[in-house]
Amino acid sequence: MNLTKEFTLYVKENNIDITNCNYDKHMKAFKEKLVSETTEMNMCDHELSLGDWVKVQIGGNGHLSGGRLEGKIVAFYPYLPQVKLESGWCFHPHDEILKHIPAVSEVSE
Repeated sequence: MNLTKEFTLYVKENNIDITNCNYDKHMKAFKEKLVSETTEMNMCDHELSLGDWVKVQIGGNGHLSGGRLEGKIVAFYPYLPQVKLESGWCFHPHDEILKHIPAVSEVSE
């Protein structure tokens, strides 16, 4: 995601007049809109959706490692990128998903 390009389109589509004084306010609103509208995201080689349950090994590729997180996904931050769990903890692309249980399992007929 190119945040600058996406923000420029958002400003143009909503006919917003950006100035040095209001840039931060509009960028914050744009990021909140992205978070509220993103219901699916590809992260750590998994297609994730809101409500999915994951168990994640933190770290790898030279990053801090050792911890594990688990819980239900409550938000996506595509511009970071980052996934937030109901516990308030987040994970990132360099982490490893050990277990993924989709919120809604597809039933084949």
